[in-house]
Parts: sequence; C-alpha cells; structure tokens
Amino acid sequence: MNDLRLTSQMLMVIRSLESLIHHLPEQAKLVGLLYRWIEPMVTRAKAFSLELRNHLRTCKQILRDPRTPRQSRVLLGVGLAYLPFPLSLVVSPCLILMAFRIIPKEIVADCKIPTNH
Repeated sequence: MNDLRLTSQMLMVIRSLESLIHHLPEQAKLVGLLYRWIEPMVTRAKAFSLELRNHLRTCKQILRDPRTPRQSRVLLGVGLAYLPFPLSLVVSPCLILMAFRIIPKEIVADCKIPTNH
C-alpha cells in the first residue's frame, strides 16, 4: 500500500513537471514582459535615490553654514527629522519648503553639491 501511494505521488510530481515544461515558453515570455515593465521603474528609482541623497547632502551643508538664518535652520532641521515618519507626508515637506524660502539663494547655491551622473 505504501509503495502504491508513493508511486501515485511520484506520478503527480512527474505530471506537474511535464506541465511546467510544456508551458515554459509562455512563462519565459511573461518573465520577459515583466522585466521590460519593471526595468524602467528600477532605473527611475535609482535616479530618484541619487537625487534624494544629493538633496539631503545639500540640506546638511545648509544646516552647517554659519550664514544660514536661525529660523530656517530650525524649520529645516525639524522637517528633516520628521521626514522618515509616514504621518509627516504633509508637515515635513511644508517645513522644508518654508525653510528654503527663508534661506538666501546664494547660500543654497554655495551649498549645492554637484551631481555626478
């Protein structure tokens, strides 16, 4: 009885493998389509992460610059501190934008990190 059950299980495995092999070309097409669909998103995500890193470095330089007004330092610091929290999707960008409106354009230009693409 045990041998019979084992044999039936082996037959089921063999049939499922045959089915997979039979549908392999269709699955390869699907994988190709998924890759072509996902690849541009991955490329954009990499570019976004590089931009974000450069913006964060610029903010760090602005916070360290002695010419930066105290109000904008506080706003920028609090905005950056709240950035990782999901509930701050409105508050944090608003604080950062308010800080950048107060900071003189010369300071932002001096602190901006050149991009290396």
